[in-house]
Amino acid sequence: MRKILLLVLFTFIIAACGTEKQVVNKKHLYTIELPGYMSEVTDLSEDASLQYQSIVNDIYVMVFDEPKENLGNAIYDNGLEDDYTDDLNGYAKLLTTGIADNVEFISVPSFTDKQINGLNAKIVDFSGTAEGVKAYWMVAFIEGRNNYYQISTWTSLDRKDKLHKDMEAMIESFTETDKSKR
Repeated sequence: MRKILLLVLFTFIIAACGTEKQVVNKKHLYTIELPGYMSEVTDLSEDASLQYQSIVNDIYVMVFDEPKENLGNAIYDNGLEDDYTDDLNGYAKLLTTGIADNVEFISVPSFTDKQINGLNAKIVDFSGTAEGVKAYWMVAFIEGRNNYYQISTWTSLDRKDKLHKDMEAMIESFTETDKSKR
């Protein structure tokens, strides 16, 4: 019995730590490559077009997509023209301000400009406390042809060093597949 229990435990650990990848295609808008140990869920955010997690590895990812015109409408309808621009910089700044309302920062977020598969992006990573839990986030804001995308990845702060590369790989794998022009 003990050998069977050890075999089951060993199999579980190997499956949880595997390097297998899965490519997910969402809404014919984008693809993203995720670690094979992550599973699709529906309870992280009703607004996200993609939600995956691994409770065993304590890692989560969500992707939000929204038409570019929604940003301009939100800025102008709320009189925010003096604070935010109607471009990728404004999108990233506006959403980061929203994050700051829910997180007590341990490290101060700063943006890094990057190209992700030919798309302009701003990456921010930071540590903080949300709902009493210390966590590490890596978030990408990406300008697509017709949409802006936000990729939010997070884990507990004590898992940051172990999972940072997986989080970065998820973000860098993002590819927009929508080639239509509005």
